[in-house]
Amino acid sequence: AHELRDIVLKATPDGRFVRLGDVADLRDRWADDPTRNYLNGAPAVVVAVSSTVSEDILFIAEETVAYMERFNERGEAVHADLISDATIALRQRIDMLATNGVQGFLLVVLFLAMFLNIRLAFWVALSIPVAFAGMFVLANFFGITINVMSLFGMIIVVGILVDDGIVIAESIYQEHEKGASPVRAAVDGTMNVLPAVISAVFTTVAAFSTFFFLDGRLGDFAPALAFVVIST
Repeated sequence: AHELRDIVLKATPDGRFVRLGDVADLRDRWADDPTRNYLNGAPAVVVAVSSTVSEDILFIAEETVAYMERFNERGEAVHADLISDATIALRQRIDMLATNGVQGFLLVVLFLAMFLNIRLAFWVALSIPVAFAGMFVLANFFGITINVMSLFGMIIVVGILVDDGIVIAESIYQEHEKGASPVRAAVDGTMNVLPAVISAVFTTVAAFSTFFFLDGRLGDFAPALAFVVIST
């Protein structure tokens, strides 16, 4: 800045010079950084922690928070704060799935017990956890992880499972009311509605199979939703 003060801007007829230091205040300072970050008015550094495809994002989030707590306990001049957590939406979907699953289970048992038979209600409700158990086995085999899209697929498929189970259960109950033995009623009742149930299943499969052909950003996540619905 000292050298710049002597730069001549203008020469007057009487031989005087107007220098840069005469019209401006020149000081040495650091250049402004357009990428500078602030948190609560104080300078900050943003560190983004993300998971790979094969890692559990919930585990990564818990380990990151635990590390921040251990770092802050050291009493350093730098303090670590959590400003964004992408797992919040995922945890909300998990809570929603658990709530919908429990509610669906209880409602199926209640209404089928009221209008049909308590044993049928139990077997229809049992189909929900059994179907999800099979889906988790297939998902693990094909590398499908728990994320927002797959959880959304689980929420969708709960209603589909209950609908198909109720249709089959009602048909079995009607056969049993006609005097058929429990085994005969189960076989005949299932076969009576099996074509309609299979048609409904294939309709669902056909609709969600299109998700596997999506391109772009949506194509990276939509197949997980389709896989969950189809495999369940």
